[in-house]
Amino acid sequence: MKYVFQDLKKIKKKINKSNFVLLLDFDLTLSPLAKNPNHAFLPKSTKEKLKEIVSYVPVVIITGRKLSDIKKKVNIKGMFYIGNHGLEHNLNKEEKTFISVPIKKVLFEVRKELVKKCKTYSGIVFEDKKYAFAFGYRLAGKDKVKSLESIFRKTIKDINHGGLLEARLEKKTFEIRPKIKVNKGTSCILALKFIQNKSGRKVVPIYIGDGQTDEDAFSIIQKSGITIRVGKNNKSSAKWYLRNQKEVDYFLEWLLSIVN
Repeated sequence: MKYVFQDLKKIKKKINKSNFVLLLDFDLTLSPLAKNPNHAFLPKSTKEKLKEIVSYVPVVIITGRKLSDIKKKVNIKGMFYIGNHGLEHNLNKEEKTFISVPIKKVLFEVRKELVKKCKTYSGIVFEDKKYAFAFGYRLAGKDKVKSLESIFRKTIKDINHGGLLEARLEKKTFEIRPKIKVNKGTSCILALKFIQNKSGRKVVPIYIGDGQTDEDAFSIIQKSGITIRVGKNNKSSAKWYLRNQKEVDYFLEWLLSIVN
């Protein structure tokens, strides 16, 4: 991986004033780490830069958060949003989803069972993402982590047999979502097609993200675009990296110097 700020000339060669689209994750990319996901926020300086950038080029937030939540937290006019790792979006100004009734039913049943099992554990933060749900356990006692993860791993085995749902255990968060071929990679394709059809010209994607779910996006656009991971990881498919979330803000400032 190459450090972004040591390779700006090469990045600049790929883009000019108006031929790129900015695709961004939210948590730990735009927002600092929050032990309670409900407390995550968009820093004022970052928001001001995004407001200016979106007046020049398309900006799409692609996140695991539900659509209504991310729209509220970012709240920038002219921005596009894709929530739940691609399960819902507002690209056509209308909120759309891909979830069938049988999947909704199973999702409800598993959620009900897990909520009951985790009820006795303190420090659990439950996130209802409408078409997915998650349990954050950063605030749980260290003595409870093994027991919780045992419950989560057993749940993963159980739902794998059903075939309608899938689960992910990462960064002290356990998430369950529908098992359909929709992820941040397919979300990038959807967003790029929409923007290119709307503008009538090809655009270069710049994708910035920090986690495992962002790898689908890195893989899908690594040849055609600019892939940037927040936090160096040599196993990542991203070509470049930024050291932390604060450096994302510096990179946005550099982008502004190009479009201005």
